[in-house]
Parts: sequence; C-alpha cells; structure tokens
Amino acid sequence: MSERKEKIKSIAIVFLSIMLVLTFFSNTIMNYSLVEVSTQGVYGGSITTKVRGSGTVEAAEVVSIEAASGRKIETINVKTGAEVAEGDILFVLGAGDSDELATAKTAYEQAKDQYEKNILLAGITVAERQVIEAGKFGSLSDRQNALTNSQDDVKKLLVQKKEIESYFTQRDKAEEALDTANAKLEMVEAILKLADNGVDDGESEPTAAEAEQARKDKASAQKTIAAKEKEIKNINYRLGEYAYTYDELNQLIEENSASEGLAGEFIQQIELNAEYEALCELKEKVDELTGTGGDKEIKAPMAGTVAKVNYYAGQTIKEDTVVIEMKPENEAYTMQFAVSQTQSKRIKPGDPAEILYNWGRDEITARVATVQRDPMNRESYIVTCELFGDVGVGDYYTVSIGQQSADYDYVVPTSCIREDSNGKFVLIVEAKSTPLGNRYYARRVDVEIITSDDSQSAIIGAFDGYVYVITTTSKPVEENQQVRLAE
Repeated sequence: MSERKEKIKSIAIVFLSIMLVLTFFSNTIMNYSLVEVSTQGVYGGSITTKVRGSGTVEAAEVVSIEAASGRKIETINVKTGAEVAEGDILFVLGAGDSDELATAKTAYEQAKDQYEKNILLAGITVAERQVIEAGKFGSLSDRQNALTNSQDDVKKLLVQKKEIESYFTQRDKAEEALDTANAKLEMVEAILKLADNGVDDGESEPTAAEAEQARKDKASAQKTIAAKEKEIKNINYRLGEYAYTYDELNQLIEENSASEGLAGEFIQQIELNAEYEALCELKEKVDELTGTGGDKEIKAPMAGTVAKVNYYAGQTIKEDTVVIEMKPENEAYTMQFAVSQTQSKRIKPGDPAEILYNWGRDEITARVATVQRDPMNRESYIVTCELFGDVGVGDYYTVSIGQQSADYDYVVPTSCIREDSNGKFVLIVEAKSTPLGNRYYARRVDVEIITSDDSQSAIIGAFDGYVYVITTTSKPVEENQQVRLAE
C-alpha cells in the first residue's frame, strides 16, 4: 500500500513538473509572438505653433494692401507719392453703416430664424443640438455601415423637394396677386360702366376724375393680370420638368429613408450642422462690418512710398479689394507660399520669419509682408515674406513663422496620433495582473488636437492618471490587442 502511494506521489510530481515547464515555454513563445511596442509617458509641456513654407525669391515691386471687410471709408490720411512709416494709419473705416452691413444683418437674422425653426421641427434635445453644432455625430462608422447607396438618392430627392416647395410658394403668391388684380378690375369696370351708360335713380354717377382714375386702374390691373398669368404659366412649366410629382417625391424619400434606418436622422444632422456653420459665418461677417470684429484702420505694413490710392473718402469698399499700393522703402526681395485658412490665422503682417537650412551663408532676415486670400483657391491664403541680406532672384528658401509658446496638460508625439472614421485617437498601454505576471494590452483613448508644432501635439483626452502612449510598433496593432513592451 505504501509503495502504491509513493508511485502516485512520484507520478504527480512528474506531471506537475512537466506542466510547469510547458507553461513556462508556452508563455515565453507567446510573448515573443506578441507585437512589440515602444511607449512614452503622457506629460505636460509647452508647444510653439509654427507655420512653414518654401518659395523662390522674386524682386519686390509693389505691395497691394487689401480691405479685410466691406466698410465705408471715413478718412484717408495719405496721397500718391507720400512717404509712410511702418504702422502709419492709411485709412480710417466706418463702423459698418454700409448697404453691405444691412444686407449681412438681414441674411443673418433670416438664417438664424430658419435654423431655430428647423431645430424645433427636428424635435431634438439640447444635448443633441450641442453635438450637432460641434460637428460630432457620435459613432460615424456605425452610421456609415447602416447607410447604402440610397443615401445619395435621398439627398438628391430632398433637393428636388425643396425646389418644388419653393415653386409652390412662388405660385401661391402669384395666384394671390392675380386674385387681387381681378377683383380690382371688376370694381373699376363697374365704375366705368356707370360712367358710360348712366345711372338709375338713387345711384351716384362717377365724376370725370373718378372715371379717369378708373381707366388708369383698369390698365394697371390688366397689366398685373397678364404678368401674373405669365409667371404662373412659367412656374407650372418648371414644375412639369421634374421627373416626379411632389407626392411621388415624398413617397420615394420615405421609402429610401425607411430602408436605411439611420439615413434620415444622419442626413438631418448633416443639414443642421451645415446650417449652423453657415450661420456662424454670417455672424462673423456682421461683427466685422459693425466694428466688433476685424480692424477699423488700415495701416502700412512697412515703410515705403504710396504708389497708388484706389479709393477716396466716402466710398464703400468691398471685402478683399485692393485699396492702396505701396513700394517698399528699400530694395527688398520677396517670396510667396500657400497656407491653409487655419494656418493663416496664426500669421499677421510684421511677424518675423526664420530662415531654415541656411548653413554657411551670410545672415538673411525675413518677415511677413502680407497674408492674402488665394484668388485661385478660396480655401487657402498666400503669404508674402520680405527677405533682406545676401539674397538674389531665383534663390529658394524655407521659412518658419512661429507664435509664442504655451503650456498644455497633455503633450504627445504627433506621430503616435491615429485617425479613423470615428476621429483621432491614441493607443495607451494598460497592464493587467495575472498569476504569471503582468499582461499588457493596447487601449484606445479618443483625443482632440489643440495645437501642434513640428513634432509634438497638445491634446485633450480621457486619461486616468499617468499613462504611457504607444509611439512605435513592430507590427500593426489594434485596440484591446495584447502586446509586449520593448526591452
């Protein structure tokens, strides 16, 4: 009996030893099969936002100065041939009492009323409205997966529906005007009948003046009737050009939207967001014209000579028009490069520009002369830099224009920020304790970029304490995937 127990004990020891060895090698093999990642702590730091651009040097001849917004000119302080210093006030603009301001205010109020009406009709909550106005519609990938090709069809049908509804409104107004004109015609014809045929006892015969006025009113009514009948005929002709009637369009929209589930809701969010962005642009325009936004003065961006004054006091200038042309004081050279609209807001005339990659050459200095909208591409701006020193026509330079540094709570390498249909995110390493040691997993954290420099970005994200962000990987890695840390 004792021998049997000893055998069982020996077998158990051997079995456990084998299992321990196999577990060790299994974990070792598994660890080496995992994706190897390098990490860096997410920490606070400072970032200096810079804009880079490259261009070929050209000779500077005339610098055009544009108006940032459409306003009335109150005073002009210079004339052709005048010598001015940098910063001198050339034009003083009104506070925005122009026809353009009235038009901008009307457009803004109408757009605001329509947007508020559409929000109420949509029946959305305050929280949903905030999401729409922020342009964040939740899980975009889920919605996109729910939509099919009929989404484009629905959009086209909705455009046609709005066009037809606009024609309906125009036709209703024309028919109302036609009814009014017909009633007027009947009344004046009755007056003319009394004037021509006489009156019965108890009736008052129209005077000659009344009869003459009735004839004028008749001619006016007949003219209005003819015009409105022609307008109604044209509207009916336009409506007849559509492939579907209004009721057929509604049925098709309902069928396509219902088949897509989230299609109608998604399209509604896109339309409301587009309306809100357009409303914000109109508000910015009104602020510029009223003087609460933009500048009321046009100043000389540099010292030089006034070559041409294109306007005089009392005139109303339009946005982005050249109001004055200047020749620089010295024989400077210029270079130009394009930047995005966002980058253009970080640059202003007079900002110093650092010359990059100028090894072993004489000192060259540069500064921003103008920042103007690109006439060939409304989405970009052209930055013109003046260069001083040992430069020549045809030279090629790269410049860096930077703002002041600012401190941020979370700064990470820009290269570790990823993006998919749901937005921007980073992968951090999360440790989980097991009997055999720590296991490491990649966890997604959605982030928003505040600003960036050449290599780092300041971000906002739901970080729980001090975390490590994945910077490089030996292979592509996905969210929740187990990984191993680089040695």
